[in-house]
Amino acid sequence: MNFSNKLDLSKFFKEFEDEQYCIIKLDKNFPNYYEYSDIDIFCYDVLKLADKIFKNGQNYIDRGFEIKATEVCLNTQVHIDFFIGGKLDFRFDLYQNIPDYKKILIKPAFYSSVIENRTAVQKQSETEFFKIYVPCKTDELILRYIEFVEYYDIRADKIKHANYINSYANKLDKKKFLDKLHFYTAIPEAKCDEKKINKTFIENSKF
Repeated sequence: MNFSNKLDLSKFFKEFEDEQYCIIKLDKNFPNYYEYSDIDIFCYDVLKLADKIFKNGQNYIDRGFEIKATEVCLNTQVHIDFFIGGKLDFRFDLYQNIPDYKKILIKPAFYSSVIENRTAVQKQSETEFFKIYVPCKTDELILRYIEFVEYYDIRADKIKHANYINSYANKLDKKKFLDKLHFYTAIPEAKCDEKKINKTFIENSKF
């Protein structure tokens, strides 16, 4: 499959250089991308980042693009989709807090910790060098672990996160990783219907 690359992503991220943001689970091909691709971005102000995306995206409207914004959660998660020819070409998925996970509890402070401990990375497009921000290695591995735990039983492709973590096993500071994981996360308490359990127990006892 060939890259789409109809959007010059370097132009968007050069506009973000002064913003406090962090790209989550950056694709190895970035800034190249395929159709239907997306990029997850943690930031402190989704509306400000969304405004910059729209301003830079105006040039693409003249080229036949349609831009749609969807507020997934009030002021905390926004999708900005670029369509061409009726097909989704690329999505910016902006977050202002940690996504709502069901299988693992995450302290809200982990979100700001990811952004504050981010790492700058130099990338190159066809025309220029530009800087982006990604999580430090410990935070990246924790985020991938969270994704794996949340979706492994319903999304077979999420095994890639476990494989990624394993690939760093020899280089990983395991104590630092586990200390931070345990500090910021917890497994939800199991809930059960006591009346139903007691009723079943009584019926089985009689049997």
